[in-house]
Amino acid sequence: MEKEARYKSAEERITLRQAKAKPVFDDLEAWLSQQLPKISGKSNLAAAIRYALGRMPKARAYLDDGKLELDNNICERSIRPVTLGRKNYLFMGSKGGGDAAAIA
Repeated sequence: MEKEARYKSAEERITLRQAKAKPVFDDLEAWLSQQLPKISGKSNLAAAIRYALGRMPKARAYLDDGKLELDNNICERSIRPVTLGRKNYLFMGSKGGGDAAAIA
């Protein structure tokens, strides 16, 4: 659905998300709420369901704001050179070419 919404205006994205993504959000939230009482409250699955249900109100903002993205891929791509460089620059100027423990 997001491929279809890409490069459209914010208003068009809202309309598309309300029509296609909102029912998925509604169904997922209802299903998670139904499953929670069926499992042990101390299990990891119950913790994950509670976490998801707790985040659902903030995630719903995506449905009402056409400027928001569902993921942060654009940001991740923009900082990738910095994070790769940080790793690569660690050994700049070292004479051994070995790992950091051998140099220290």
